[in-house]
Amino acid sequence: MTRVAPVLLGLDLNAYSVAVALHEAYGIPSDAFGRYSVGITRYSHIVRPHIEPALARIDAGVATLRAFARPLLADGRLPVLIPCADWYTEFLENASEYLDDAYRFLIPDLSLYREVSEKASFSCLLDRFGIPHPETKVFSKQGDRALSDFSRAIPYPAVLKPADSSAYWRHPFSGMKKVWFPKTAEEAKGIADRIYGAGYPGRLVLQRLIRPTRRSTLTVFCDTDAVARRAVLGDILLEERGGTAQGNYSAVLSRPLDRTSMALIRMLERVGYRGIANFDLLTEGDRTYVLELNPRQGRSSDYTRAAGVNLFSALISVLSGITVPTDFSCREVLWHCVPLDAVRRHATDSALLPRAEELIREGAVSSPFSYRPDLSGNPIRCLYTFLHGRRRSAALGEAK
Repeated sequence: MTRVAPVLLGLDLNAYSVAVALHEAYGIPSDAFGRYSVGITRYSHIVRPHIEPALARIDAGVATLRAFARPLLADGRLPVLIPCADWYTEFLENASEYLDDAYRFLIPDLSLYREVSEKASFSCLLDRFGIPHPETKVFSKQGDRALSDFSRAIPYPAVLKPADSSAYWRHPFSGMKKVWFPKTAEEAKGIADRIYGAGYPGRLVLQRLIRPTRRSTLTVFCDTDAVARRAVLGDILLEERGGTAQGNYSAVLSRPLDRTSMALIRMLERVGYRGIANFDLLTEGDRTYVLELNPRQGRSSDYTRAAGVNLFSALISVLSGITVPTDFSCREVLWHCVPLDAVRRHATDSALLPRAEELIREGAVSSPFSYRPDLSGNPIRCLYTFLHGRRRSAALGEAK
């Protein structure tokens, strides 16, 4: 295989998880670009961080990345670009035509990216394929939003969130949350007014609050021909609460694909999706609802590697011109990114704890913070992971 030079866009847990997968597969470090430094990639032997505020602009970011690729190409290496967060995925979508002669990457076409990443239009796509999603009402910035608009159709408490996550985070305000749970129409209108008052230009979606018996995540990799080659389903044992961390997954149990998973895989293939897609799913009774699609690997994507499925070695193979056969098998494992004692104390799905304990006893457990090649001979990394675990455990307790 051609010598690969992985270049990641992002410096958070998502990027670190990709770096772990690539190091495990090829024994090579990754270069990672971000607009500011993050602890998880700052003290690593397998990530070379590059702090580049220039990435905030398309033109400057393109110039920076092209300059970085030149010596790699001259050395006969294959620079592969992998976005690791909403903003960087959007950046690459908009900059792809200026980078495709310097890097290999695999992302959905821009029009499809916009359709699946904007939550209101994604709901319409699910309707086309007959895939259930929560009852949804859409609001736009234009015009006055009367209280009666928020009172119709959706029962309270409800779920309120921006349809365009990337645009939302570019307009911060005090008390900002990833997802809101208004108890009344008055509260929903007040939240919407605050969001639009901060300058957010996109749509909002108000959805029926699903009271799930199970929360799940599905990650799918599709090749250059939009054929799904890898897919891993996981049930959420621990979901973080409060502030900007709301909804992040901190413990996942992988399991075999189900009927909904296969329906979503068929949908991706039908619409010509390329690259990695991550779905959030909720099961209420015997019905599973699709919440959203992230057009990238999720923050907890390392659960796929833990389950024996290295999405990124498959990605590198495809980008190197190697055919990857379809294989949806995986092993059952408990993945976590906070200490196990915190998982036990704060589990949001206690029904999964007995199975989690079985997996722990079997040694079928994995964490990106326990990746031995990065801890060995790296005392600063060891100290960072210990302190980070303590902080996350404390934050989970405060959010209860």
